Amino acid sequence: MSTKRFKTTVAKSGASTYIAIPFDPNEVWGVKQRHYVTGSINGCTTRGSFGSDGVQFFLPLGAAWRRDNGVDADAHVEVVLAPEGPQTDTLAPDVRAALDTEP
Repeated sequence: MSTKRFKTTVAKSGASTYIAIPFDPNEVWGVKQRHYVTGSINGCTTRGSFGSDGVQFFLPLGAAWRRDNGVDADAHVEVVLAPEGPQTDTLAPDVRAALDTEP
């Protein structure tokens, strides 16, 4: 799985502060119901899951995380993200098949 690096500006809409994701994670990391990620924003560790408004994916940034790491709306940041947890393409074929079956 590839790590994605990009520079962006932290956005705010209403009470939500977030980073817009400039790529389609379904194309880069495979189609998933929810994309859990780990990485860093300006060198500060972050974990979370992408949200989507139907047009764009985004990574929400909570108030406590922003306060503790000195990142707020309109900040210019460097982002490094990778999918979190085991990825199906790295699993043995029999394990992948077992996980893909519906109960």
